[in-house]
Amino acid sequence: MKKGASKQLTRVQKAELDALANLSDAAIDASDVPEILDWSSARRGLLYRPVKQQITLRLDADVVAWFKANAPDGRGYQTEINRVLRQHARRALNHQSLREAVIEALIRDEGLELKPYRDSVGKLTIGFGRNLDDKGISESEARMLLANDVDDAWRDLDNNCPWWTAMPEPARAALLNQCFNLGWPRLSTFKKMLAALQRGDYHDAAAEAEDSKWFRQVGERGKRVAALYRDSMSA
Repeated sequence: MKKGASKQLTRVQKAELDALANLSDAAIDASDVPEILDWSSARRGLLYRPVKQQITLRLDADVVAWFKANAPDGRGYQTEINRVLRQHARRALNHQSLREAVIEALIRDEGLELKPYRDSVGKLTIGFGRNLDDKGISESEARMLLANDVDDAWRDLDNNCPWWTAMPEPARAALLNQCFNLGWPRLSTFKKMLAALQRGDYHDAAAEAEDSKWFRQVGERGKRVAALYRDSMSA
């Protein structure tokens, strides 16, 4: 059945609506709808009906068989599957909310320290209360820190040795390794080695790297770095 077009309001109807809109709260008679003060017996969700979405879902045969055999109160097994999924989603949401709330509280209570310090009981601590003495860091955390530090060394070379991007890959790998290990302030003191690299003399760069206190301290690492510089002669 086609719904007819709504009639426009008359002047009288418009005036009545305007008068109602201009009434103060005190002037409105709410005696037939008293305010509810006691909500102890209220039940949530009675009027909520989730929107259903039809999908194609492939489930293990034994899972479907179990739900068909155990659907309670005569309900369909699909209804029971939906109930279990909703219960799981609600628990996961509650877990996430609790986790986020505790994280915010710990940020407030622990405070952020970006360098190691001794806490009130003498434990070496960093960040938001990470106990380095007892817990240390995980391998995944160590790899994340390593990647960040490599990026820092990369930026230092970009900012201070823009010519390094044109070097052969073995030489770039060697210089980045040294920058990570030494830090730019110390690496910048290898003036003869850097000058040799800038002019493309990788033989001299290797020799300058070998003729350093750093080379004598790092053992096999220094030999590998020097070898990378020499490999760049044929790259």
